[in-house]
Amino acid sequence: MGPNRSTRWVGVGAVALSLALALLAPGAVAAQTTCEVNNQATCAVLDPTMTITLTISRAARLSVGATSMALPTPSALGTEGAAGLPAVYPITIQSNTAWTVGLRSLATLWTGTPLATARQNKPEADLEWNNPAQNGTYLPVSVTSVTVGSGTATGSTVIALNLRVKYSFTADLPGTYTLPLQLLFTAP
Repeated sequence: MGPNRSTRWVGVGAVALSLALALLAPGAVAAQTTCEVNNQATCAVLDPTMTITLTISRAARLSVGATSMALPTPSALGTEGAAGLPAVYPITIQSNTAWTVGLRSLATLWTGTPLATARQNKPEADLEWNNPAQNGTYLPVSVTSVTVGSGTATGSTVIALNLRVKYSFTADLPGTYTLPLQLLFTAP
């Protein structure tokens, strides 16, 4: 009689175990890059050299509440050449990098209407701005961009840009005056 049946199963089991251990030994075979589920709940891909790459590009947003705003009407009791009350123009920045906000006028003169009576040579410098977070000094607007705010990565930063106008009661005749402005947002 030959070997009993239980000895044969032990021998086959030992060979199968040896083969499985040899396949799992480091460097024994190439990394497993696929797996199939055959009557198993799960399988795993074993690849110690797998690399995950994520590229995050620059993302920056500037939001404004409105594209136009009305400044307070000057008081009849105002002082010649004095500035009127300021109006706050909120600017919200969200950025994952450093950022800068610039401001400039797109015209050297305000447009006054009606043309027949309103002043046509009111200079852009009569509009003044300040950012209380930077300083309390009002500076004139010009056609050259000036930095009104800057910062680093932020989930939300609000610049409360204050705008006011200097009035000349002898030259600024009744009418509606407009001046186009531009915000320049950079996130280098």
